[in-house]
Order: sequence, then C-alpha cells, then structure tokens
Amino acid sequence: PRVFKVYPDITHVGRDTKAGIGRQYFFIDGSGIDRDHCAIENQRGTVKIIPRSEVQINGKLIITPSILKHGMIICFGRNSTFRYYDPQIVQKIKQIFIPNREKPSVYSSEPILLKKTNNFNLAKVYSQQKKVPSTNNIDAETLIDVLPGLLKVPNESENQFLHTVFDNYPLNTIHFRLLPTYTLYMTLRYNLSSYQKSNVSFLQKQEDVCPLLYRIDDTIKKKIEECQEHAGYLAYWLANTSEILYFLKHDRDLSKMSTHIQTHLTSYIQRLLHYLIDILQNELDKC
Repeated sequence: PRVFKVYPDITHVGRDTKAGIGRQYFFIDGSGIDRDHCAIENQRGTVKIIPRSEVQINGKLIITPSILKHGMIICFGRNSTFRYYDPQIVQKIKQIFIPNREKPSVYSSEPILLKKTNNFNLAKVYSQQKKVPSTNNIDAETLIDVLPGLLKVPNESENQFLHTVFDNYPLNTIHFRLLPTYTLYMTLRYNLSSYQKSNVSFLQKQEDVCPLLYRIDDTIKKKIEECQEHAGYLAYWLANTSEILYFLKHDRDLSKMSTHIQTHLTSYIQRLLHYLIDILQNELDKC
C-alpha cells in the first residue's frame, strides 16, 4: 500500500508535480483531486488537515481545519482514501506483532497516512520502511515500472539514438511499423524508473526527461516537412505520431508533464493528414 509520512510543519497535497519543488508535497492523482487540494500541518505531533477542496474524515465533509486522531479515515477527492496512524499507538501495536523488533527506526517516529486496501499488514509496512528509505517526498509508488522491457540510452548517445529512430528506412524492410513509438516509450519510461539514478528523486527525473520529450517533439516536426511529398512515409509517421500521442496521454506520469507536447502532436497529426490527403487527391486527379 502507499504510505505517506507526515513530516513536521506544512505538507501540501494535490496533483501538481511542479508544486513539489522545494517543499513537502504529497502527490495524489485521483478523481476530484485539485492541484492545491489541501494542506497537512504537523506541529509537535498534533496533525491537522486544512481543506481547500473536497476532503472527508470518517465519511463527513470538512470545511474547516480538523485535527486527526489515530484510525481516522481520510478521503481526498472522491475515492483516494487513507487511514491515519499515530506513531505512539503504532509502537504499541508493533510490540504485539514484532516482539523481537530492532530499535525503532527514524521513520516510525512520524505519523503516516496509509492507503486503504482490503489486505495489508501494518507491522510489515513499518518494519520495511527502514529497509527502503525513500529520497522522494512525492510518491515512491510511482517508481514502480510494470513494462516488460525498458531501454537505456546514455546522454552522450542521445543524438545518435534519435537519428537512428527517425531515419527513413526502406518501408518494405520494416516489419513492425510502430517500432519508433515503442522504442521511444521504453526509453522515456527507463528515465523515470527506479533503475535510472536510484539516488535521484522522482521529481528530478521528471525534470531531466523533459528535454528528451521536447527533442522528440522537434524531430517529429522536422520529419513531417521532410516527408511531405512521400505518401508511404507520411502514413508511417502518421501512425507513429498518433501512437506516441496516445501513450503520452495515458501514461500515469508522462501525461502530466507533456501537455504542451500533446497539443503539438495533435497539430502534427492534422498536418500529416493534410499532406497525405493532398497527395491522394493529386493522384485521383490524374486518373
């Protein structure tokens, strides 16, 4: 389950990845979550939620700051539900479930919000936190990659990589027409995965991958003009541009950081269609 540690002072909650720069931030991307959804204040162990958008505690909508008690159920938006755990009470639980535990870790001294699931072991969650420290205040769950394959491209090889991906190979030798899309997507996902610079925060990885996204955008734009009189390549890049746009829109992380690029890709698709229709119309006019 997802675990949010409630550090001292103010922690902001919302779905704006850029808002996490330089401050404590919980990123939640669920239904009804605003960019600046609420704040959580931890002053000497007293934890308070300050709502700015829809927040429910134990099923009741709150509109004023409310103090959290151990075991309370907090729902951000419509369905992002967490249970609040007071560390002092959790220590008593640990004495029951982990009688031969080691000296408590620094993580167990902080209150936590634990994502509600049907089956979880609270003692196990606390015991594992000290073994897997996180350098990211947003969400360690986002580091989990479920793709069957990822592709690592060193920074110094990026130019050659993009040139190879976007080269116009003879169409009759290309057996998998969406190869550019999948190659680029596996590379983007690698750069956001836990395999890429494991000591770097996820937010920093997002910032680092933005230049590659814009280079892909620029290369597609140039490729369209280069192929505007070749129907076969126009159809080839129309398919790949459409698929890249689809992947970006539906990726849990890339969708939030590529909104401008998605707009560009939409216009590129329209331009590709325009060029392709012109060629087909010219062919029909010759008949």
